Amino acid sequence: MLSKPVVAAGLAVAFLAGAVACDVVPAPLATCELLTPEEVTRAVGVEFTEGQPFPSEGAPEVIGCPYGSAKGWVQVWATRDNADQKYRRMRDHPNLQPAEDVSGRGYKAFTYTSGGNIQDFYAVKGGVYVYVTVGAGAKSGTARALGEIAVTRLP
Repeated sequence: MLSKPVVAAGLAVAFLAGAVACDVVPAPLATCELLTPEEVTRAVGVEFTEGQPFPSEGAPEVIGCPYGSAKGWVQVWATRDNADQKYRRMRDHPNLQPAEDVSGRGYKAFTYTSGGNIQDFYAVKGGVYVYVTVGAGAKSGTARALGEIAVTRLP
């Protein structure tokens, strides 16, 4: 039988190892660095300004970056948390059909446009999930164009 000091020492080492492992939390993604207001303005055809990054209300590990104009909005969301799972869940979502596969070199991606011309781009690359949504009455393919720019800036 192990002595109490040996057991206590073992528990302390296990606790410290767990504490160290728990402290290794990746920094939030710099979501607003994935697109510039100028890129959004060029893609949509009307001037956009960049807002401040903010956490998702239901999932604070997902960081959003809003771009606004009188014409509508563009938002970029990104997270490292369960990136592949989040992507697959959206890819298989019945309300996001028909989806168009637009995967590229080193990433998986698809687009979906709702009946109200809200365009969405979903991608996963290198353990990062990114979602770009355009609700500005933009020409077809705008979310894809912006999403492809954002994906090139992912780690």
